[in-house]
Amino acid sequence: MKILHTVRQYRPAKGGLENYTEALARAQAALGHDVTVLTLNSSFHQKERIFPKDEFLNEIRVKRVNYYGKNRLFLPMISPSDFKSYDVIHCHAFDQLTDVTGFYLRFGKKPFFITTHGLFFHTQKLRRVKEMYLRTVSKLTAGRANKIYACSENDHNQLKAVNIPSEIAYNPVTPLANTKAAGESFLYLGRISENKRVHLAIDFFAEYIRVTGLKNVRFHIVGGDQENLTDGLMAQVEKLNLTEQVFFHGFVDQNFLASVIEDCGYSLSASAYEGYGLAAVEGMSVGLIPVLHDNAAFREIYQRSGCGLTADFENIPSAVSRFIACKEAISNEEAKSRAVDFALSNSYAAMAERTLADYENAFSARKSRKFFNAAGTEIRMISGLPVSALSLEAALNLLLKSIEKQEKTRVCFANANLAVQLQRSDPETRKAILDSFQLILNDGVALDLASRYLYGEKFPANLNGTDFTPAFLARLAPGTKFYFYGSDPLTGRAAADWIAEKYRLECVGFTDGFTRTPEDFIQKINDLQPDLILVAKGNPRQERWIAEHGAVLDAPVIMGVGALADFLTGKFKRAPQWVRDIRCEWAYRLINEPKRLFKRYTIDMFSFAKTVVKNM
Repeated sequence: MKILHTVRQYRPAKGGLENYTEALARAQAALGHDVTVLTLNSSFHQKERIFPKDEFLNEIRVKRVNYYGKNRLFLPMISPSDFKSYDVIHCHAFDQLTDVTGFYLRFGKKPFFITTHGLFFHTQKLRRVKEMYLRTVSKLTAGRANKIYACSENDHNQLKAVNIPSEIAYNPVTPLANTKAAGESFLYLGRISENKRVHLAIDFFAEYIRVTGLKNVRFHIVGGDQENLTDGLMAQVEKLNLTEQVFFHGFVDQNFLASVIEDCGYSLSASAYEGYGLAAVEGMSVGLIPVLHDNAAFREIYQRSGCGLTADFENIPSAVSRFIACKEAISNEEAKSRAVDFALSNSYAAMAERTLADYENAFSARKSRKFFNAAGTEIRMISGLPVSALSLEAALNLLLKSIEKQEKTRVCFANANLAVQLQRSDPETRKAILDSFQLILNDGVALDLASRYLYGEKFPANLNGTDFTPAFLARLAPGTKFYFYGSDPLTGRAAADWIAEKYRLECVGFTDGFTRTPEDFIQKINDLQPDLILVAKGNPRQERWIAEHGAVLDAPVIMGVGALADFLTGKFKRAPQWVRDIRCEWAYRLINEPKRLFKRYTIDMFSFAKTVVKNM
């Protein structure tokens, strides 16, 4: 399976979102799948540094795109072609990259999944605006997703409050290092940013040292500082006379982190708000006991794990007193083992298997919408019409074979107008008409859009009757007999003569569509033994006529050709070739015949779209 993960920031950028996406992608790749990551081409905080457009990092292909804007409001420069070659798309976090991806996939019907990663409520800043965005744009995006994985109960509940269904999939964790916590010191792990409130964690540590008088306990701060807060924090440490006990390490390698962990016993965070609290759980993976501010995400971790404690870091003396009172009870060997077991209970291997099973179910469900008739032709149900998905050559060969073997094939060209007209017919009439045709071909851009929406791909070719019928006539053997029925007397006769001369065929009879036909009309046609009958009465009248008489007519092939006679004789002028090439012939016809076609291309199109969605 070809899987595409989209995430706004990725390697070489560092952070929880980047770690998660890489680990899941690698776990899926290890199971034999072709995995790619689509991300932005620079770091939000170092936008001048442009990363390679296409490269492999840790065996995962990474494709990057340009963007405009900043970290919380940006426009990714992606297009539908970025998703074309993939079987399934998995977006990480609700943001503009996910929104634009969801918009494009709405027309492609590819399986689409979202993992919340704390939604975008990592801080309380602009909370009202974020909630409005969640209720509008994000809700629209979520409506397109096959499944949403909520990383926490907090995420799940926030989505539930706005009627967005999700299922909880707690973040997997890999051990921070190949070691275990063995000391009494404290570790802060994560980004240094305003909402993390590292200054309060320092105040906590200072109060703890003041109360206990311990000199051999340290506070290690590990993580990047993209908001340039470290200088201020170092000044705070110097003012508190803790320069010998508080250390700023920035990003560190695995070996150095292991040595820091061995000196520590507790992870410390005064963060005001968390999407999930991944760093705290990662700390538990090596036996660090979490001492956390009492926010919703940290409270959830504490309640699920039963490890560590939460306290009010906005009241430092109270938080320190609570920690000292609980210290012996929360940091024994049994508590450390419980912390490790909790952190490692969700693995990336298990998450990979879970997501892959969901991908396969969604992919199989989309594929199961397709079916094949007895001849092996793929059939796609579009607004109740069983439309054959054939190339031009395959469709032509099928009809030529029907004439050669004298096998009955009744042909219908299905456009949006026919679909709407049949939907408005009574069920018995609609069934009788559809059962009468052995071959229904797609006609027009509306059918292609519907196929993209329902099946993830357009039809192999646009087999509209005005182009297909001449192509078919050109492939017939000279002398092939045909009968022309329909149009007005002058136009129909002229079209029949033109076809006979142009393609060296034999016109064995013509009847216009306005003259009342005799009771033995069908028998007279059979007596002429045509190989092909062209019926030009416009839809759905011609389809009704073929449905009524097709079974008793002996001609191998009968086709409803609509306004073909008008176009062949020049009565109606076709759109220029370049207009047809961009699939806008309908607009050209609307401009030239607004009174007749306005309803068809406006109100009826909305009706068609409605039935497509309804019959999903």
